[in-house]
This record gives sequence, structure tokens and C-alpha cells, in this order.
Amino acid sequence: MSSVKRIISGTTQGFVRNFLNLIITIISLPIYLTYWNIELYSSWIIILTITSIIKLPLLSHQAYLGQEFVNLGSAKKKQISKILFGSILMNFIMLIIIILLSYLILYFTELLLILNINELSIADVKLSIIILLFSELIAGFGLIVMRALYVFKYYPPLSWIGIIFAIGVPFLQIIFVTKGFELIELSILTLTITTLYYFFFNIHCLKLIRKKKINFINIFFFLNCKHLINSSYVMIGDVFEKIKGEGVRIILLPFLGTLQMITYMTIKTANGLINQFFQAFSNAFFIEYADYLNKKDKKKFLTSYIVIYVVICFLIIPSAFFLQLIINPLFDIWTKNKISFDPILFALFTSSFLMMIFYTPSLLIIKGKNLFKKYMHITVLANIVYLILISILVNIYTLIGAGISLLILETILCLSFFYYANKWLKNNFIEFKYKIILFYGLDLVISIMFILLLGAEIFNVFYITLAFTIFKLLYGISFLKLAPDEVKSILYYFNKR
Repeated sequence: MSSVKRIISGTTQGFVRNFLNLIITIISLPIYLTYWNIELYSSWIIILTITSIIKLPLLSHQAYLGQEFVNLGSAKKKQISKILFGSILMNFIMLIIIILLSYLILYFTELLLILNINELSIADVKLSIIILLFSELIAGFGLIVMRALYVFKYYPPLSWIGIIFAIGVPFLQIIFVTKGFELIELSILTLTITTLYYFFFNIHCLKLIRKKKINFINIFFFLNCKHLINSSYVMIGDVFEKIKGEGVRIILLPFLGTLQMITYMTIKTANGLINQFFQAFSNAFFIEYADYLNKKDKKKFLTSYIVIYVVICFLIIPSAFFLQLIINPLFDIWTKNKISFDPILFALFTSSFLMMIFYTPSLLIIKGKNLFKKYMHITVLANIVYLILISILVNIYTLIGAGISLLILETILCLSFFYYANKWLKNNFIEFKYKIILFYGLDLVISIMFILLLGAEIFNVFYITLAFTIFKLLYGISFLKLAPDEVKSILYYFNKR
């Protein structure tokens, strides 16, 4: 299968998965708010948030291993074997330690009281977190083997299989919520589904690994300890990255209370819909992108790099702008008017998202070329600034302050990742035309200004929309004139495939 066919297959899978996930997301919130009260729903959100943060060392280790497998390439099967089987054991040992530490912290400290969780729900929250952590006992094996199989171009078929789990779990959860399930019952259901799915998925992955003749040699304990230590840089960076996502819910809870936290989370969930469709394209594309980078195929890498930004500038940004126009009434219907919509907060989230996807290719370069210390330094320092800002601005502007803090954080990350990634490319691989990079950046900044103007609701919507449409048309014409060779290379690349 050619790279373009793999991208198309992976993208199609992503669109199908995200479309179904979108439907479930739209359906689930009204169901939760119908069968549960707001306090119970917020407790479930806190359970998922805390569990997600606790699992970060495991996920960071798996992400690090994925990059190591990609860097080795499909030809180095012996080296892949040395890392694969020993790392599975390391991940399992780490999980056991995490479960024990989590039990001690949850049951012998006042952490949940500090987080302002309802005292009547604390016992259920504690047990639910431990139950969900046990689901990783069987999942870890499959997740690591899956990343090794990506090297052998198995991303599209394994992703199609993954739809079963990604859609099945939330679908069954909302079904059983209507049957009267609460926190503990829903956690047990999730554990049961996860165990059944990964039992069969692990068997399938093991067959594929054997088919590729990746055979067990030894544990290589010290080698894999070294990889575990290296992954700690990723973990530290990921912990701070998590703060801006799920972690901010825990930060806002003591400051603003349950209702405001749920409002923030729900508006951010609605804003994340456009991100799901970007991920549908990018997850498949970036595997090929990383392959071109590792093989030092300059022509294909440059073409893929430009394709990413063409998609961002001419598809993602206009979609984000027009979503801002129609989201308000849709949000009210979705939440049954139980949660107030804030257009400027939504616009700030959209702007932050556009910043994030703009630096995503640069972040992949930094992670893919083992610049883990640089990644850690950038994320730690940027998120320290974010924590300082949010603690100040939330007290002044409440939720809007959180949105402003997030946009400033993403701007810092964008500039930092973009600078260091392009510095590495210039010194080790390829130098871009800076006028094209500046051209992309100009489009991003101006588009964000239009979106913030929409959210502020201080000018006529019609004139803002007209001005934005004219700007994008002029930008497209200018792009054709500025980068004719790049446009030709994109067309040649896809026609050839």
C-alpha cells in the first residue's frame, strides 16, 4: 500500500471514528444531565480527570517507545525486539507501583476534600479511580505492541479495529446510565469492556508480531531501564501539558466551584469538535511525515510539511471561524439550557486550538528526534507561566481569565516549538523558505483576530464574515503566487501516487 493510500485509509478511519464519537458526545451530555444531577456528573468528570493524570507515566512511556520504534525502522527487527518485550514488563511493573501509590494517596490523605469534592461521593470516587486503573493491566501490552506494528505500516487496519473500543465504551456507558448505573457501577462496566476488548486485541497484535518475525530474545533489563529513564523527560513534559487540558478542571474547582468548572469543560468539549476532525487527518499523515523525516527524504518531507499547513490554512481555520457563527444555539440545545454559553470563552478556546495545531508538526520533530530535554524544558517553563497567569486572571475575569491564560500558553509553546524544530531542521536536514513560514504565521494571527472579534460581539457579524472571506480569498491567491513550486510539488506528489 502506497503512503497516500495509507493516509487516505487512516484519514477515512479517523473521520468515521470522530463522526461517531461526535454523535455520542452530542447524545451523552443531555443523557447524563437527565439521569444524574450536576454534582454526580462533576464527580464522574473528576474521576476521569484524575485517572487520566495518574496514567500519564504509562502513556508517556508508550509514546516514547513509539518514537523509538519509528526511529529504528522496519528493517531493524532485532533492535525492536530488544526494546519491545522488556518495555512491556517495565510498563507492567510501573502500573503496579502506580496503583499502590494511588491507593495510599487516595485513602490516607485529604486530596479529594482539598479538591472540593462532595463528601458523600468521596468513597465512590476513590474506589472508581482504583477500578479504572486496573483496566490498564491488560491494555498496556496491546498499546505497546500496537506502536511497534505502526513501523510495519499497520496503522490503518489497527485504527479501524480501534473504532470498536473508542465508540463502544462511551456508547455502553450512556446506555447503562439510563439503567440506573452510578459511579462505581459505571467504572466496573468500563473495566469489563476494556478487559474483553484488549484480550482479543492483544491476541491479534501478537499474531501480527509473530508474522513480522519479531521474536523474544531477552528482557534486556538495563537497556529498557535506560529507555524508561529517558521517557521520564517526556513524562514530565506531558504532566505539564496535561495541566492545560484535563488538569485545569482540578485547578478551577477550588477557585470557581463545580458549576463553573462544568461550564468551562462543556464549552471546551464543544470547541474540541473541530479538533477531532483535524486529528482524523493528522494521525495518519504524521506517521508518513515522521517516516520521511527519518529516511531524510527531503522532497517528500517538504511536500508533506506544506500539505499540513495548506490543510490548516484553507480547511481548519475557515471551519473554526464558521463554527463560531453557529455554535451558540446548538450549544443551548445540546445542554438543554442548563449550562450558559460564553462566546468570547469559546473564541479564546478556538484561538488556542489553532495555535496548538500550528505547532503540532514542530512538536513531532522535537519528540521524533529525541529532543526530550528540550521538550521538557519548554513545557515546564511555559506551564509555570500558565499556572501563575491562571491563578491571577481567574480571580479577576473568572472563566474568561482561564481562556486568556490558555491562549497565552499556546502562543508561548507555538513560538518555542516552532523555533527549536526549525533550528534542528536547518542544522541537520533541510532549510525552509522563511517567507512561506512567515506567510503561514500571518494567516494564523489575522484569522485569530477575526475569531476573537466574533466572540467579543462588538461589531456586525455580517461585516466580520465578509472581511474574513475576502481575506482568505486574497490569501489563497497570494499563496499561489508566493509558492508556485510548492503547489506543483503537492499536485505532482498526489498525482504520482
